[in-house]
Amino acid sequence: MEKRNTYYESKIDHSKVIVVDAESDAPQAYFGSKNWSDHSGGYYYDNALYIKGPAAALVQAAYYDDVDAALTTDVNERKWFYYKEQGYSNEAYLKNREQILSWFKLKRMSFPAVGDQSVRLAEANVDAKIKDTRNLLVDMISKAESHIYMEHLFIYDKYINDALMKRKAQIPALKIHILADHNGNFAMGGLPNTLFLDQMMRHGVEVKARRTLGIEARFPNGKTQGYHQENHRKIMSVDGKVMLVGSSNLNPDTLQGSFREFGAQLFDQKVIGGFESEFVAAWNDDKQVGPFYETDRLQLQLSGKTLSPEVSKIINDLGATLLRAKDDLEKR
Repeated sequence: MEKRNTYYESKIDHSKVIVVDAESDAPQAYFGSKNWSDHSGGYYYDNALYIKGPAAALVQAAYYDDVDAALTTDVNERKWFYYKEQGYSNEAYLKNREQILSWFKLKRMSFPAVGDQSVRLAEANVDAKIKDTRNLLVDMISKAESHIYMEHLFIYDKYINDALMKRKAQIPALKIHILADHNGNFAMGGLPNTLFLDQMMRHGVEVKARRTLGIEARFPNGKTQGYHQENHRKIMSVDGKVMLVGSSNLNPDTLQGSFREFGAQLFDQKVIGGFESEFVAAWNDDKQVGPFYETDRLQLQLSGKTLSPEVSKIINDLGATLLRAKDDLEKR
């Protein structure tokens, strides 16, 4: 449904969720950044959360509206299904629409507690009526006292970046370490993560990139296909006390609700400590991570050509300015 402006609720499901036995005494759920595909699932850097108990049942409850939307009877919406000519519409399921929705909807009103830990669900739901991930992240950043550790595929949401720079200005001793992806799959020299990178680094936010691998595979029919690792994670921890992990990228469209996303805040200091220990070890290991820029200066690539640092900076700064003006231009 991406037919209007770039924030239009597209109903593209970017979440990655499994729920098991939601109506039982022992519901379980698994969600995070991991795609289940041969192309990316096996060798991308990812994080996922596994939970048991009442919160796992609530994960299924959160997806009731998604199933309802997938079983739409609206004529116009049904025209927008991809590959409907190949049978991938909802036609075959509409006769059982009410039975499917009834089966999916949780009937239980209470569940036995499992353990003593809490989680707080974070999502952008199917029609973007709920889109709280950005607010939760900004709240976490605004309360940081010691350190913020982040590992993300994208880092160009102006609200998140401004919150990071503001908190660093408020507490100069605050450590903000970000392991970002250098966007090698786009082959543009680091775009779009370069858009606000220099600005953040000038404010004392430290950014590095994981060293990723790329290969070109040649198939028996003579075709070739490039495969490049991504730092596909979407995770942030603050002061060893709170962490948010899920499927939401730190870019405007995702956090504004154009994609269906799912994640959770957690407060288990043992789990958070495990992540932070691994993060710090990687951060300090030159074999695992390095500077974001492969050269001393930004040099973007367009149409296979490497641009000069001067032209690269002009294009990058123009893109950052347009992105900052996006909400005003679209009257949001």
